[in-house]
Amino acid sequence: MIESDVNVQAGSVDLMSQIEIVLFKEEYANSVLELMHSTPEVDHHTDYTLWQAAYFDPGLFFVALKNNLVVGYLFGRNSHDSVLLWQFAVSKAYQGSGIGKKLVSAFILSAKTQQYRKIFTTITKENNASKAAIYSAAKQHGLLVSEVGETSNFGGKMKPEKIFKIDLKIS
Repeated sequence: MIESDVNVQAGSVDLMSQIEIVLFKEEYANSVLELMHSTPEVDHHTDYTLWQAAYFDPGLFFVALKNNLVVGYLFGRNSHDSVLLWQFAVSKAYQGSGIGKKLVSAFILSAKTQQYRKIFTTITKENNASKAAIYSAAKQHGLLVSEVGETSNFGGKMKPEKIFKIDLKIS
């Protein structure tokens, strides 16, 4: 179950203290899919895609919980020395509150802990909220984001997206 029919004060410090970022568990699958399919800005995947992300990259799949209800998620995939921040979304009622940044921050910490050297992500040009969350979380960790290219439209089936890279400082 996702929590969406609630009045929320965007950016509320009190709200952020109620948000817990945890690793994905199978019990969250239906709620993540429900949130995904209610968010027009993201690609709508299947339960099989979620299973793949959870099974092959368990340390790169997070959910944001408020009172044990899913209010956001983020998952990624690994590739040698880098990871792809594949997708994240926040429930409409909580957008603009900092949950996206909190999810991205957890992803950055996990990628660093697992010794990845780079994070890549793609963002459509009109998705300013995702871009802001990525830049803000990277800055919080003393990291820089650089735009490194653009995807194709993949045979006319996909909107071109900007490709961004975060170089991780591994100590």
